[in-house]
Amino acid sequence: MGKRRFLVVLIAALSVMAFSSCGKKSIVDNLDETVFIIGDEKIDLREAMYYVMERENGYNAAALQENPEHPEKYWDNYLFAAGMKFKTWVKNQAFDICVCDNIYYQEAAADGFELELSDQITAYDEAESLYGNMTDKQKEQTGLTVDSLYNVMLKIKCRSKYVEGLLNGEEIKAYGDNPQQALEIGGAYYNELLMKYEVSICEDGMWDELELGKLTIN
Repeated sequence: MGKRRFLVVLIAALSVMAFSSCGKKSIVDNLDETVFIIGDEKIDLREAMYYVMERENGYNAAALQENPEHPEKYWDNYLFAAGMKFKTWVKNQAFDICVCDNIYYQEAAADGFELELSDQITAYDEAESLYGNMTDKQKEQTGLTVDSLYNVMLKIKCRSKYVEGLLNGEEIKAYGDNPQQALEIGGAYYNELLMKYEVSICEDGMWDELELGKLTIN
C-alpha cells in the first residue's frame, strides 16, 4: 500500500509539473507574437526584445559594479521616487523608447521622408556590427538576426534624421529655447504627437510576463 500511495502521489506531481510547463509561455516560442500596437505599426516580441536588450546592456555595468557576485539584486532595488522596482522602471523605458521610434518613423513616412541610400547602408552596417557583438544568450533569447536588426536600425535612423530636420524647421521654434528637449520623450512637441496615436500593449501577451534584469544579460 505504501508503494502504491507513493506512486499515485508521484504521478499526480508529475502531472502538475507537465501542466505548468505547458501553460507557461516561452520567449523563444513567441517571438512573432504582436505585443504592442503603435498607430499603424504592429510590434512583435522580436522587435521589442531589441529594446529590452539595449536597456539591459545599458545598466548591466552598474549592476556588476554594485554587486559583482549577484548583479540581479541591483534590478530588485526599489525606486521610491518612481514608486516601483528598478527593473519595472527600466522596462517602462524600453517601451517608451520603442513607441518614440515608431511614432517618428510613421510621422516621417506620412511626410514622405525617405532615408538616403548612404543612411540605409549605415543602418545595415550597424545591424551587422550589433549582431556580431551579441552573446549567444542574446541571440537565442531575442531571436534577432541581421535582417531583423536592420529593420529596427532603419526605424531608429529614420527617427534621428527626421528629428534632425524638425530641429532645423520653423515649426519647432514655437516650443521655446530648447527645441531638442521638446522633441524628446516627455517633451511638449512629442507629447502632442503622442496624442495622435493609439498606443496599446496587447492583453495576455508576453510583454507582461517579461522581467528585466535577466533576459539578455549573462
